[in-house]
Amino acid sequence: MVTANVTTMSGFLLMGFSNPRELQILHALLFLLMYLSALAGNFITIAITTLDQHLQSPMYYFLKHLSFLDLSFISVTVPQSIDTSLTGNDCIGRFSSSHLWPGPRWPFLQ
Repeated sequence: MVTANVTTMSGFLLMGFSNPRELQILHALLFLLMYLSALAGNFITIAITTLDQHLQSPMYYFLKHLSFLDLSFISVTVPQSIDTSLTGNDCIGRFSSSHLWPGPRWPFLQ
């Protein structure tokens, strides 16, 4: 007898760091500080390589774009992770905030 797995999920579970609320807030604040320092570092790198005429070689061009990509990537995952840990919503995925978007549900993506 062969059985098939028919489980469907549209996201994955994110386990928290700790159960006490005080430690969750401490973790969120630490991640927020790291996030803000990474944002500041990337913004400074972009600003310096844009404004300084001596830093217009291809190496600094790619460094500026790498900072922009890092800025984009951390601006998606880290705030969502902080929000997930503070609100207690354990599921993150492509449709975790679909209640905010009034459009169709795209059943072929699930």
